[in-house]
Amino acid sequence: MPKRTVQTMVEEYLSLTDSRGLLYDRSSCRDAQKEKELRKKAHTIFEAFLKDCDYKDDSIRRKSIGEDIWLSLRDVICTMKRKSGEEYLILNDFSAFLWDCCKVKIKPFDRQLTSLERQLSIAKDMHDFNQARTFDRHTVAEKYLVSDRTIDNDLAALREGISVMDQKLALKNFRLKNHKVTAVSTIHPLFLTQNLTQIICMLEGMRMMKDNWTMASYAETTAVNIWCQLSDYARDRITGTLVDLMGLDASWYKEISHRAESVKDKMFYDEKEAGDGFGLLMYALKGSLPCSVCYIDPDDTCREINGKVIQLENDTDTVKVQPDSGGTPVWIEKDRILEVEVATELR
Repeated sequence: MPKRTVQTMVEEYLSLTDSRGLLYDRSSCRDAQKEKELRKKAHTIFEAFLKDCDYKDDSIRRKSIGEDIWLSLRDVICTMKRKSGEEYLILNDFSAFLWDCCKVKIKPFDRQLTSLERQLSIAKDMHDFNQARTFDRHTVAEKYLVSDRTIDNDLAALREGISVMDQKLALKNFRLKNHKVTAVSTIHPLFLTQNLTQIICMLEGMRMMKDNWTMASYAETTAVNIWCQLSDYARDRITGTLVDLMGLDASWYKEISHRAESVKDKMFYDEKEAGDGFGLLMYALKGSLPCSVCYIDPDDTCREINGKVIQLENDTDTVKVQPDSGGTPVWIEKDRILEVEVATELR
């Protein structure tokens, strides 16, 4: 029996699928027209694979051949132009063929993401690319089965702003230098498919959080983000019917609706933007950041203290600041605070 090589197995796979007019593993695709298109695409993929494969004459049973094939196919997909986003179906179909014929295992290829999915995932990836890991665009490109240029375009799009649910998500304050990512705030995209009662529960929760003096601004900004993403029907249903029916605070919904009109094109707020005012004290505490608090002391003298927030008390509306100069921490009442400034945190 002739030796089965990488090349002969590719040729056998293409010959089999062409003669059958179907993919090898029909469970991956049950649309005949799509299968026809995928089989045509398969020839393009494997022609490129064999062209650059320096081990195509190796035995298909060689140790680690499965890993080598996976890496080579990944590189082919990364450099392809005019991808349909369904190339992974072909690769996984070929993997099923190799396993059944030769018991060669190739790890599955993940579903290829849309541009929006990929850009949001990259934004999440940035959380890790600080001191612990380096951001290498080629490595990131390989992860998403795209080219280095595509990753450059994704980063540019994130800086300029991408459209999500009719809002603009722009990460203007992140920096990429020496393969390290720094940003004022990390972004945590969420996609929630809630019914209207759940939406009201969330908005009412934000309203209650307004009683927390250091979280009020964050709560209101979050409520506005939610409101901006609702359909006209949902907004009209809440303000026109459910406010009266459920005994809700109409002023709260008017407030977030009014604010939503002025910020509907802005989806992401960094910590300093969202925490404007007393919320900056929460930001300073969370990040252990240097801050400056201007306040009126018990003798009615205007003072300024530079240091770090070490404690917040919501029951008494007070903040405890440790001066940079050392000494005893100072407790300051909310009503005596005139201004708060916080250094920018770069993660």
